[in-house]
Amino acid sequence: MSHDSFDWQANRRIVQLAERVDKAWRAQFAGPSTIPLSVVAALTLIDKAAPDGPDPDQRLMSADSTEVAGCITEIWTAFCRARPDLMYRVLPLLEWTQNDTLYANERDGIAAVTEAAARSGWWTWLSTATSHTSTYSARW
Repeated sequence: MSHDSFDWQANRRIVQLAERVDKAWRAQFAGPSTIPLSVVAALTLIDKAAPDGPDPDQRLMSADSTEVAGCITEIWTAFCRARPDLMYRVLPLLEWTQNDTLYANERDGIAAVTEAAARSGWWTWLSTATSHTSTYSARW
């Protein structure tokens, strides 16, 4: 990629998203840094439940922390079922989903990261910047 074709605006949005997610995670004292990375990665795999339905970020922001953590786990489960060939590559991101019990601060951190991503406009940006469609994600 040449310097002239680099999308500086997209880069700036990604950096802003990362900063907001980091701040939200740290505010919850929530644990391993792989969890917020896992959450943001999973969010990129979400499709709308219905074409004319609400954006996933709106639905996630109205859910409680247990529902949000469950949704992220479901997204990764759907991904691994659809793409078992890639499962070994994402295992470090999935380790937390194998815990029988998440601590309250981890659930709250997952919800805070999701809210930070939603408030940054990730869904609108992703769907317009990439013509995003996913064939293997949970529909939410």
